[in-house]
Amino acid sequence: MVTTAVAATPDAPVWSAPRRFAFRTLFTYLVLYEFDEAFLGLLNPVFRALNAPRGPRAMYRILWDPPARWIGVHVFSVDSALLAPFNSNTDSGIHYARVGCFLLMAVVVAAVWTLIDRRREYLALNAWLSDFLRFALAINLLPYAVNKVIPVQMLPGHLFTTYLIQPLGAKSSAGLLWAFVGYSVPYQMFSGAVELLGCLLLLSRRTLAVGAMLALAASVNVAVLNLCYDVNVKLFALNMVVAALALSWPVFSAIWRLFVLRRAVAPSVIRRRGTGVRTKLAMGAFAALFAVQGYQNVVAAYAEFKTQSGLPTATPLYGIYDVEVFRRNGENLPPLTTDDRRWRRVVMETPRDVSVQRMDDSFDHYRAEFNRAATQVKLFGAGQNSVPAGVFVWSVSEGGAVELRGNVGADALELSLKPIDRIAFPLMSGGFRWVQARSTVR
Repeated sequence: MVTTAVAATPDAPVWSAPRRFAFRTLFTYLVLYEFDEAFLGLLNPVFRALNAPRGPRAMYRILWDPPARWIGVHVFSVDSALLAPFNSNTDSGIHYARVGCFLLMAVVVAAVWTLIDRRREYLALNAWLSDFLRFALAINLLPYAVNKVIPVQMLPGHLFTTYLIQPLGAKSSAGLLWAFVGYSVPYQMFSGAVELLGCLLLLSRRTLAVGAMLALAASVNVAVLNLCYDVNVKLFALNMVVAALALSWPVFSAIWRLFVLRRAVAPSVIRRRGTGVRTKLAMGAFAALFAVQGYQNVVAAYAEFKTQSGLPTATPLYGIYDVEVFRRNGENLPPLTTDDRRWRRVVMETPRDVSVQRMDDSFDHYRAEFNRAATQVKLFGAGQNSVPAGVFVWSVSEGGAVELRGNVGADALELSLKPIDRIAFPLMSGGFRWVQARSTVR
């Protein structure tokens, strides 16, 4: 649908009425959506520097969320609670309602536009949309690419210890995806490199076709994974596919004409950027804001990588432990799978978290505060900020066994913990081998 040429090639088809209407609709929708999801995010550093009470997206959404909620409640009978603002994902009710408003507005604008201007072929506007979309895609791809090239989006298996003892059937589908991708750092970095290369190639008109195809491949892969593993950014990923497909359309069209119709295909025309002051200022502002975003992404990802890499030394008693002895109020509880009061394993993987696996394989997750000097750890349950759910004092023997003594609620607990060597897990002891003596699938 989108092309970079400013003049039709001799064999290029004349725009039909449906194509003109489709362009007007797509143009309006993509501008409304990508202005929100891509370009306004670049202004976050500016708004923070100005101490603005609202971010740029929040101000833009003031225009759209009230009508989106009204249509959702009164037209589609959606519970208003489902349309409350919720920013941790793009699959909440308000996001779908907002995108519905964008689509409705796009159709209305296209209809009015068609009545006013029926026959024009919008070659210059089409080229402008190409620039808009390639920059939007680059903005959207950049943080995902950086967080994979610096592998912090999905925690690698040697750091994320909890999933080594969590039953496979207890995982969420999204958790399974995170474990699958996070296990192989090279795979995560490779997928990020593809996204990063597509992002960088989109920044130049000369490499737009290759960048668009790479961006399409990367965004389709992300969208399919999100759909198949129920990751809560499906709507965002699908809109990336739409934008990448619009940018890639001229390439597909040329391939169809060349290899299927056996027609000559003229090279696309690379437009010269305007030399006016406004154009230069706009491009300079975009370049500066994009560079700031890239710098912030890299700094944040590297800081997270350093934090993750330092977890084994930063976390007292780091590791996975079998609970060999569990005494509750002086009573020794044997390791019976029917006794959900008894702890089976204890996982300490960050300085702020302790996870307890019970005999029925369920988990209790606690916020932790370690005091190395006092060899003491305080455990806080969900919603507890000042009064801990439990307080333990630890001691470590020469063999690495840990003794914990303390209280959880009104119960006095004494635990003997035996460290588990993670290499004992087949998932962690396996590695890459060119020659296989036997099947590695089990």
